[in-house]
Parts: sequence; structure tokens; C-alpha cells
Amino acid sequence: MDMTKKLARNERGCDFVVGDIHGAFDLVLRAMDKARFDPAVDRLLSVGDLIDRGDGSHRCARFLAQPYVHAVRGNHEDMLLDLYKDGEPVPAVLMFAARSNGFGWWLPVRLVAHPGLTPEQEELIRFEYFNGTSARVETCRGALVGYFIQDMRAALDPGKQRPPDYQLAVANDKEVSRWLFPG
Repeated sequence: MDMTKKLARNERGCDFVVGDIHGAFDLVLRAMDKARFDPAVDRLLSVGDLIDRGDGSHRCARFLAQPYVHAVRGNHEDMLLDLYKDGEPVPAVLMFAARSNGFGWWLPVRLVAHPGLTPEQEELIRFEYFNGTSARVETCRGALVGYFIQDMRAALDPGKQRPPDYQLAVANDKEVSRWLFPG
């Protein structure tokens, strides 16, 4: 399979080359603004490592969808894809990747029974939602986290979001909150 992409010469605008963005998309956007980047005629060529470490890694797909962006896959994208080559990795492998490669933005959402439930209700939640265990871990990603939490009716602030409207709560709310409110 030929993975070569040939671009015609850009005779109307400029080509800008960036590398090792590592999720720092705000810096790239500021640099584009400072360079007076014109998306109608200019192109942005990324030489890899769009993801990891930076707070904006979850915005990578939206960035790549722009018609003026052309990218080469880097070793950090390869590491993420390798995690899934044999299917969904176990949470311990994801945690290791988060610590060693900067995949914290890719970590799972941990759901627990809402702390405002009675012991009987909590037992029912554990049976119905968690197969008898105390929590459920979902590995939805970045931009999808908000939709998942909303769909599950899980409380991010159990003090304000109370039963009966909320039966579940997000145990790692501080980790996932940055994905819900992008800057």
C-alpha cells in the first residue's frame, strides 16, 4: 500500500512546516496568527508527533480534519496505534503508557455508584452497571468524554448533581474535566 501523498506546488500561498506539536495546539494557532496564516491559500505541513504531553492532544482529530493541514504520522502516533493493534488494551497498559509516553489525555473514565445512594441502591448499581464490582472503567477518549458522561447521567459534582437524577458519579473527575471544558 503506497502511503505517499504528493502535494502540488503552492503557487498562491505559503507552506508552513511544524513538528513535535505534542498537543500544544494553542501555540501553533498563535504562531499561525502571528505569521498571518491564510487557510484559503496557505498549508500547514506537520512532520509528526501531534499528540502527547500537551493539554490539546484530544483536539488532534479536529486539527487534522482542516483542509489546509497535511501530516505525517510520528512515533507518538505509532505508539498509540500500537496499543490497540490486538484490540482494546487492559487499563494497566493504558496507565503505563500514560506515565511513560504522555498519554494522560487518553486515560479512561472511572464510574462509581453515586455517594448519595442508600446502601441498597449502591448494591443494585454495582450489580446492574458494574457486574458486581465497585466501579466501571470506560476508555472513551478526549472529545467523546463529555458525551459519554452525559449519556451515562454520571455526576461530575455529586454535591450538586444528586439522586434520583444521577445514579453514577465520575471518580476521576479532575482528570477528565479538562476534556470537557476546552480553552
